Amino acid sequence: MTEPKSRSELRDGDIQAVTRCAEILRMLATDQTVRAADVAAGLGLQRSTAHRYLASMANAGLIERGEDGAFEPGPIAVHLGAAAMRRARVLEIAAPYMAALSAESHETVVLSLWGGRGAVVTRVEMDTDRLAVVHVPEGRELPLNAAQSLVFLAYLPDRQLVDRLLSSLSMPVRHDIEQSIQQVKSDGMGAHSMVVQGIHAVAAPVFDARGVICTTVALIGTSDTLVAGPESGLWKALKATAEQISAHLGHASVPPA
Repeated sequence: MTEPKSRSELRDGDIQAVTRCAEILRMLATDQTVRAADVAAGLGLQRSTAHRYLASMANAGLIERGEDGAFEPGPIAVHLGAAAMRRARVLEIAAPYMAALSAESHETVVLSLWGGRGAVVTRVEMDTDRLAVVHVPEGRELPLNAAQSLVFLAYLPDRQLVDRLLSSLSMPVRHDIEQSIQQVKSDGMGAHSMVVQGIHAVAAPVFDARGVICTTVALIGTSDTLVAGPESGLWKALKATAEQISAHLGHASVPPA
C-alpha cells in the first residue's frame, strides 16, 4: 500500500506547482504564446507534464488556447496585466505632483496602493533640502489604522472586503477605526491624521476616471508641523495635490462623502 503524503510534502508540491505556473506566465510575457514543447524544454519537464500544467492553467483562466493550438494569456492574466499598467500609469502621473508637494511643504510625501489587507507604500518623495526628514520604506504594508489605510477603507467599493477586515479586529480597535472612517468621510476629500511616536500622517484619496479610489497620497511629518487640521495650509495643499492627480487620471469631480 502506498503511504499517504505528509502535509509538508503536499505543501512543497503546491509551492513547486505555483513556481512552475509563474515560470510559464513569464515565458508568455516574453514570447506571447507557448506550446507544450516550449514549456517542457524551458522548465526541464516531460512534454506530458508540461501539457497538464497548460491544461490546468487554461481551465483556471490564466491562459487560453489560440486558433493555432498555441497557448496565450487568458482573461485573468490579461486583467492582471491591465491592472499593473494602470498602477504604473498612476505612479508615473503622480511623481511630479508629489515632488512639487514635497518641495512646497518640506515634508515627506508618500503614495500608497491597496494591498488587500492595508495600504502599501509604493513611492516616496523626500525634501532633500531639510536637515532631518521622515523616512518611510517603500514596500511597507501599513496597518489598518494608518492614515492611508483608513482612507482606503472609507472609499473602497468592495464593502464586503472592508467588513471582513474589520470583523477580524477586536471590538475596541474596530470601534476606533469605524469612527476614524466616518471622520475621513466627513472631511470631504478624506484627509485624516494619526500620531505614532510623534510622527503625524495626513492622507487623501486619488480617484481614477471611473470614480474609484486607486491610490492615496499622504504627507508624513512631525506632530508640530501637521497637527493643525483640515483648515491648515498643508492639509489644503495635500487635498489640492490629490485633486490634481485625480483630474490628470480623468476623474471629473469629487464623490460625495
